[in-house]
Amino acid sequence: MEAGFGMRSGFSSDVEDPSLADSSPKSFAMTIVVFGRPPLPDMPYGPGRRWLGVVDALAWPAAGAWVLTHALTRSLFVPVIGALLFLTALARARTALVANHRYRFTTWGIARVVFVLLVPGVALKLAM
Repeated sequence: MEAGFGMRSGFSSDVEDPSLADSSPKSFAMTIVVFGRPPLPDMPYGPGRRWLGVVDALAWPAAGAWVLTHALTRSLFVPVIGALLFLTALARARTALVANHRYRFTTWGIARVVFVLLVPGVALKLAM
């Protein structure tokens, strides 16, 4: 039996039942490859981008930890998430310092969302 794209599935117990063609692990792997996204292009480098990246990399996990400690009650959840935020901050700071061309600013992503939500709100406010 032929699996997707004319490739043999590699199983010796293949039967000639077409309903089993989509359930093989090979066809699942092919689906992942087909819907894979190409890597994002490198970001242009400018003066001060490395240190602004470090500030951005540390500020958002620190803000998350501050909100976590002030908004939630004390439980096992808070220290575990705090540790995960700390590890995230370290990984992001490393990327901002070592592979700055691959670092994406979180501030820009959040600013875009706020802008998309803010513009219609301001337009509605001015229209009324």
